[in-house]
Amino acid sequence: MGTDNGTKDAKTPLISKDLPVKPDGMPLMKEEDKTGSIIVPIAFTIVSLAIGVGIAYAIYAFGATELYVKKISTVAEAETYWLYLALVIFGRMVTFVNFYPAAVWKSRIMFRKSGNLRSNPFIYRMIGDDAAKNVIIFEGDGDIGAYNRANRSIHHMVENFGGFVAGLFLVGIICKSPEKYDIP
Repeated sequence: MGTDNGTKDAKTPLISKDLPVKPDGMPLMKEEDKTGSIIVPIAFTIVSLAIGVGIAYAIYAFGATELYVKKISTVAEAETYWLYLALVIFGRMVTFVNFYPAAVWKSRIMFRKSGNLRSNPFIYRMIGDDAAKNVIIFEGDGDIGAYNRANRSIHHMVENFGGFVAGLFLVGIICKSPEKYDIP
């Protein structure tokens, strides 16, 4: 993830040498090798929510509970609890949408052991007269490969941090800085 010293390909080849490859450069997959499932993104969406609720409950139960109850009652009185529900739904939607392409579709076009080929969020093909039939992927070697992976990590951050930023504000209303509480 992110930048590296450009040696990633020495450890993880672009495509494993033992995998069959189609003329366009993509892995040759039989129908029985195509294992995409909607279960993975649904499970991850639910399990990560359960972990988050567990952490939130621990903070609530072992933190400044009386103060949290007071702050939460203020949210309830103002009827702004819908914002919190909307934030949870938005966060779960972002998680699902981020896992869906990899869990359902990526495994239909490449193997888990397809090496750095899996780092490609898009597969391009040339069009027009005399266009080559090969697919176009990210360069994976050396400085250009490190640059591509660094930009990919920025893309991952941008696609995931919206719910986190919104959550900072809404949760910050209830759970302010721990120094303001007398927590043993």
